[in-house]
Amino acid sequence: MMKKLIPALLFILALAAPGARADTISAQVVADDAFWLFVGDESGSVMNPIKFDDADWKLQGSPFTFTANAGDYIYVAAWDNKQSHQGWIGVFTNLTTGSALYTNTTDWEAKWTTSGGKPLADVDVKTLAQAGAWSGIGVSAANNSPPWNGARPGGMLPGADAASIIWHDTLVYPSASANGFALYRTAAPIVPVPEPGTWLMLLSGLALLGVSARRRA
Repeated sequence: MMKKLIPALLFILALAAPGARADTISAQVVADDAFWLFVGDESGSVMNPIKFDDADWKLQGSPFTFTANAGDYIYVAAWDNKQSHQGWIGVFTNLTTGSALYTNTTDWEAKWTTSGGKPLADVDVKTLAQAGAWSGIGVSAANNSPPWNGARPGGMLPGADAASIIWHDTLVYPSASANGFALYRTAAPIVPVPEPGTWLMLLSGLALLGVSARRRA
């Protein structure tokens, strides 16, 4: 009996392992004026590019999906074209769990460069991700705030009133990153890593299964 049970137990452990979990994330992002979204580890040493969009911000916001593993963070590089305002907004829905994450001042953090222009390659984003400390979000505004609501009915991202337009310092040009770019990261992993208590419960359950199997043998 135990010989038959062992493969099943190993299969359950493999599914529960942090690296084995992969959730599907649906995203909608708009940036005034451009963004580059990545998913990667906390340190920024591993960052996979997902979507780049420098179209007119009024044309941005179409849903797209990507896969995130346990412990992964979302990174969004954003920059503007040196006009009157800057900001970005996003909605991220975990299709596996049903939970949603919005841009706001509590669930995101930021870094920025003050020169060098927009990122030309993903290494530019990775370099900033690994340099220095992260800061809090400096300013936010409602989705349907001016001037965006005057240029697009429904605001910067129509239908996303639970999200806020954010930037690291000011929504009114010029920002400290006006001659560079800003990088935003979720304050916590988009897909949580199982807590030690979860592992303890799992192992206890497996032990009980083993004892039960031995008694039946």
